[in-house]
Amino acid sequence: LYGRGFGKKIFGICLMRNDCVKINTMQVFVRAILGKYTIETMIPVYIAMMIFWGTMGSVGTIILAGLLLLQSILLLTTRNRTAFHDLLCGTVAVDFSSQRIFACDEDLIEYKKKIAAEQSARQAY
Repeated sequence: LYGRGFGKKIFGICLMRNDCVKINTMQVFVRAILGKYTIETMIPVYIAMMIFWGTMGSVGTIILAGLLLLQSILLLTTRNRTAFHDLLCGTVAVDFSSQRIFACDEDLIEYKKKIAAEQSARQAY
């Protein structure tokens, strides 16, 4: 599971954890359902509908503006231009062909040990 739906396959991107490990099913669920669908889509639509029908006035407008401001600040200030749904579950979208993605934490640890051993072997004492 590389977090690759139809659109991501077309554009050659995938999802991984921030530490270069393959994402799991729970992270996909949190990112898609809680992050993108609920917080970034349905809550603003629900509030906009309530404002339109007059059941929520300035409070709804303030909440919508706050959500938009939060998302804008995150996109502008985070190092990787990370959206709220990626921060929520600790994922990042990357180029699939050029990125090393480890299957589990143990593989990542072994790779780091190997790199550290190679670097120490190259250094003169």
